[in-house]
Amino acid sequence: MAHIHYLHADSFGNAEKPKVMDMASERDTWETSCHFRIHNKPMNKMWEWTSVPSVPVTAKAMLPSTSAVHIELAHGVKMITFVNTVPITEDRAINRFCLVRNFALHPAFDFMARDNMYKILGEDKVMVDRLAPERLEREYSLAPDLPQIAYRQLRQEWVDMGYAVPSEKMLPRRGLLPEGY
Repeated sequence: MAHIHYLHADSFGNAEKPKVMDMASERDTWETSCHFRIHNKPMNKMWEWTSVPSVPVTAKAMLPSTSAVHIELAHGVKMITFVNTVPITEDRAINRFCLVRNFALHPAFDFMARDNMYKILGEDKVMVDRLAPERLEREYSLAPDLPQIAYRQLRQEWVDMGYAVPSEKMLPRRGLLPEGY
């Protein structure tokens, strides 16, 4: 969550007020979740009517690879974004997403929601593609990163219990699709 204000400054973050406030995390057998507040800024003039002093956010990371982010703006405007990451190879994955909203429900508005999701996921992709964790001596995290760390710990516990698919290096692929898919 620490990246919201910087990486998404052009979509919903607010680099002028980059605080993640009142964060509380919880975990159960299948997921980690956290509740916090952020200062966002309206993406453009059209969104100013939804402005609030701080936005309540609930973020969940669910096994095996799904996340959900719920936000609530002024006038009861709510959105939930679901993203499912499907591993294709050891270093490649496909994201599938769904944005559920309780406003602008006519199909004519779907293109705006879809375009905004592509923009936000594209901002994430640029950063993920630049990551080179193997070059770091150690991991550096901030307090708002705790939910992701908790999810990785939860996932590792399940892997340690034997609930993981071996990588292609350990167990060669046996599918009908040609290599590279």
